[in-house]
Order: sequence, then C-alpha cells, then structure tokens
Amino acid sequence: MGNILRATFFAAVLSPFTAWVCLEATKHRNASGPYMSWPTRWYILLAIGTVILQISLIERLRYHLRARAKGCLSAPCYPHKDPFLGLDLLIPVIRAFKENTVIYNFQRRFEKYGHTHWSIAFTDWTINTEDPENIKAILTNIDDFPIAGPRLHTVLPLLGSESIFASNGQAWHNARSMLRPTFVRDQIADLECFDRHISNLLRAIPRDGSTFDMQKLLLDMTMDSSTDFMLGYSTNLLIKPLPEARKFIQAFEYVSATMGRRGSTGTAFLPSRELDDQIKIIQSFVESYMVKALADGRKHARERKYVFLDAMADSGASMEYIRDQVLSIIIAGRDTTAGAISSTIYFLARHPEVVAKVREEVLELNEKNPSWEQLKNMSYLSNTIKEGSVNIAPLNSPPSHV
Repeated sequence: MGNILRATFFAAVLSPFTAWVCLEATKHRNASGPYMSWPTRWYILLAIGTVILQISLIERLRYHLRARAKGCLSAPCYPHKDPFLGLDLLIPVIRAFKENTVIYNFQRRFEKYGHTHWSIAFTDWTINTEDPENIKAILTNIDDFPIAGPRLHTVLPLLGSESIFASNGQAWHNARSMLRPTFVRDQIADLECFDRHISNLLRAIPRDGSTFDMQKLLLDMTMDSSTDFMLGYSTNLLIKPLPEARKFIQAFEYVSATMGRRGSTGTAFLPSRELDDQIKIIQSFVESYMVKALADGRKHARERKYVFLDAMADSGASMEYIRDQVLSIIIAGRDTTAGAISSTIYFLARHPEVVAKVREEVLELNEKNPSWEQLKNMSYLSNTIKEGSVNIAPLNSPPSHV
C-alpha cells in the first residue's frame, strides 16, 4: 500500500508542474521565431525531462496496482550506492563476465539479497530471480510477460522482430503455431541422428588421460545435431568442419557472449559495428545452407525422414522469416542443451553414488540402443538431468519490462 501511495503522491504533485513547463516551452517556442534562444531551449529540455519522469511515475503506479491485484508483495532491492545508473553493480558484473565467474556472482547475490530482488542497470530497473516458479511463469505465460526492454534489444539484432524469441502477441502465437508441429514425438524421436553425433563426441575425447574442455565438445556436438535437425546438413564441428563452418561458430560464440553481457548490463541498445559484422556472418551462413538444403531436398531423398527446413519451406513463409526461426531453434538446441549436459556432468563427477545408480539403470538396456519409450521410462536418469539443470540453470535474469 505504501508503494501505491508514494507513486500516486509524486505523480499528482508533478502533474501541474509538468503541465506548466510544457505550456511555457510551447509559449517560448512560438515567440522565438526560427532561431531559439537559450531560455527557450532550456524550457524544452525541462519539458521533455518532466514528461519522461511523469510517464515513469505513472508506469510505476500501474505496476504497483497490478502487483496488488495479483497479491504480490514488494521484492527487496539491492542496496545501490549509485541509485541512478547502478554502476556499483554493473562494474562487478562486467568484471565477472571477463573472469568467467558470472554464475558465482549471481549465486552470491541471490544468497545475500534474496531469491528475487530488484537492481538497476543504466536507469533500467530489473527483477533478478532464481525462483523456479517465477522463471516458469515468465517463460510460459507469454501474454503476461511480453518481451521488451533489454531482453528484446538483446535478441532483436540477430533473430529479427518476428522470431519466436523476439515477438509478442499474435506474431508470437503465429510463430508458435508454425513451429509446434516440428516438436511432436515422431519428429524429435530421431535417435539415429543423435546417436551419430554422440558417437562423434565420444571419439573426440582424448584416450591418453590428458585434460580437455568437455563443454567445448558438448557445444560442438549440440551445434552439429541442431543444424542436422534443422537444415538436414550438419556443421560437423566434431569431425571435419569446413572453413566457413568454423568461421560461423566463432561468430556465433562472439555474438552469444556479447549479447548475454549486454543484456545483463543493460547496454543492449548501444550500437556496435563488430557485433553487426558477426551477425551478418551468422545469417549468411544459415542462408547459404538454406539455399543448398532447399535445392538438394527437391532433387534427392534426405538421409533423415524429417527436416525442419523442408516443413518451413512448405509453409510458404519468406526466407528471412524461416532464417530467423531456424536461428532461434539452433540457439535453443545448442546453448541450452550443452549447458544442461555440462552441469549434469559437473554434478555426476562429484557424486559417485548417483553415477552408480544411473549406470545401473542404463545397464538394463543390455548394451542395446534405447527406444524413445525406454528413454521416457528411465526415471532416475531423467531426474538426474533435471536436478543438474535446476542447480546451474542455463538461463538469465529477466528485466522488469517482461
């Protein structure tokens, strides 16, 4: 109730001042002729500032009213020393990105300030949450949590305004309707495809006991399987990648890291020529595969019975629309999957008793490749993967605009 009263009070007090400043600015502008005097310019700047502040107060009031209607309590706020730009928090976050300690940085903050709390980044107030129910609601109730603010500006340059990860309202429902048939069981249960890429992953692991980066191999494997599923052609990063495929993955990793960093620091709206150039490399690579896949797909039978690109092409959608949807699913299929597997392996390496139980369940297959139904019935393995994903989830914190 206190938040509502404060927002109402400040909005009411500021309203007459805003109206007066706007009237004075209009009067001085009309009287100044073609050349504006400095007092006129100051009135105009003051009018713009007060209008922005007035809109901000009204939006805050609307937010508190919606929160009250849904029975939500106020979340605690990070104790900023800089309450305007949040630089006291931004600088440690940027440093954490450079030192690869972002997850640890977030974990310490959640432990100290609560599982859901406010912070500010470049004047943009953000809700940080690790609560599973909050994250589930944000990712599933698209009409209640539209994509906006830094969350939108982070993905927009790469994915476009009509992709399923950057659209709202009817555009999102249209993209979802087009993509949904792709992920029915008969389409995603192509275990032979995944088995081929898993075999390539196992062959890439050194046999001499030397240290290697498992996460890099997992990222290569999930990219290979994602492009295979989406385009009918794999990037083959684990075996013999073409030069353009290696260039593509370097650009993809640069864009993913840059967009994640800019989204977390609230700087997603800032222009960057390097980022634009890398995005063009990614889009050109996917478009070249799309042209090749569509041409070959009409002449020869596919190695796989279902290819996402063929289904999208039959829909009559434009090449740009198809490209944006393809990139959206590649991102989801690559980074999130590799992150989930990486975190699961991390925990398995520290819990040998869990490894023993998982091994016991797998040995029931008698060294045969599992069917889709058998995989669904391996409950302990499934719960192990879910537990690993919950502890180190491959997700980010959403801004308050969502």
